Amino acid sequence: QYIDNFCLVKKKDQVFINRIYALLTDNKDLNEILDNPLLITMLLWIIEANRMDIPETISTRVELFQECFKELARRELPRAKINSADENDLILIWAYFSWLVYKEKLEGRKAKINNLLIKLQTDYLPEYGKSYNESMFESIFDTGGEFVFGTFHEQFLEFLVAIALNYACLYKKTPYPEFLKY
Repeated sequence: QYIDNFCLVKKKDQVFINRIYALLTDNKDLNEILDNPLLITMLLWIIEANRMDIPETISTRVELFQECFKELARRELPRAKINSADENDLILIWAYFSWLVYKEKLEGRKAKINNLLIKLQTDYLPEYGKSYNESMFESIFDTGGEFVFGTFHEQFLEFLVAIALNYACLYKKTPYPEFLKY
């Protein structure tokens, strides 16, 4: 019904609707999307962002999250104002920022945006220089005043933290091996 409503609002015909259903039902890895409104919304948002084309690169939940973050980063990159950065750089910055938010939560502290930006610049990703600013995080992080509480959905925070930890392990960078104690 959710997919039908989306297609009705976007004035899509039954052929298009059937293509979406086929994508979801023909791929057993995507079956879990059918019971999750967030994942259905992400898929439909990506379809809309791709000029109503259904990306063939999405066959798993992980690929759906990756594609969603790439699309978000493409949209937010001009606002981020990071010299010579691409969407992968912005996703990595979001991932490390997520790690810092997550770490603050684990340690029972409220995460202050300015403190996290300083940590990013000095301890985690200094290669982006002084480019860090609050506007880089507005699209996916839940903030209030000087604090950041997480992402607009907890699954986004978890996925971004996983990206940071994977990157840290691959390149033996902070927070590897520190994160193991958590």
